[in-house]
Amino acid sequence: MSNAARHWPGVAPAAHQTARDQTTPANSANLRATRAVSAARFCTPPQGPRRDRRPTDDERQKMARALTDAPRPADGQKRSGNYRTGTRNPRVLPLTQIAAETGMRRGELCLVQWQHVDLDAGTLYLPADITKTNTPRTVPLSPVALDVLRNLKRTEDPRIFPVSPGAATQAWDCARKRAGVKDLRLHDLRHAAASSLFELGLNVMEVASITGHKDLRSLKRYTHIDPAHLARKIASIKAQQPTTAPPRRGQKKKPG
Repeated sequence: MSNAARHWPGVAPAAHQTARDQTTPANSANLRATRAVSAARFCTPPQGPRRDRRPTDDERQKMARALTDAPRPADGQKRSGNYRTGTRNPRVLPLTQIAAETGMRRGELCLVQWQHVDLDAGTLYLPADITKTNTPRTVPLSPVALDVLRNLKRTEDPRIFPVSPGAATQAWDCARKRAGVKDLRLHDLRHAAASSLFELGLNVMEVASITGHKDLRSLKRYTHIDPAHLARKIASIKAQQPTTAPPRRGQKKKPG
């Protein structure tokens, strides 16, 4: 093979050398900048509007019914997968209930084990190797969460919820369609839990210690306080304050 063929087909080595010599430091810098912009355009997701979605009480009830195990089908009816036709994975509903009470991530819920639960203390320990931030934390359990865990039957699987993250999301999406609920994601339960903790009066650091947020700005983005709840809270505070009539014009206020 000739030297010309080794370089560019149909181009003589001298021409190849001339084209290479035309590359200046300025051109190289421009090329690197163009490649960086192209990479960022493809790798960085667009920053859309902040998602503000919390399930209503009616939607929670609809989703619970859609995730509940259905009656056994009649003999001879077709069966599908590991569960009977018309039935639901019995672990998905309690998984979503714990997610709504604790704000745990989907991956954490699918990996946490029974050995990490302390029902007497009312806590759930998350080791560092199953958290997104590689930081262990202990999650306090609400009375609702404790009831859910106490009513769960243990299996040979050491995990509390022996289901994969993808299967949990798929089961949620299928149940959402059956329930007729629009635009409600499984991850929205984490947002709703953080908002509920704030509505209970917990401060930012307390909520972050429960949800596992390291970036407080991210925690603020995930928090959607219900305006109706704030209105009731303001009314309750106002009702507890003593009512004193303002002094009349020209009347001096009595010293306290």
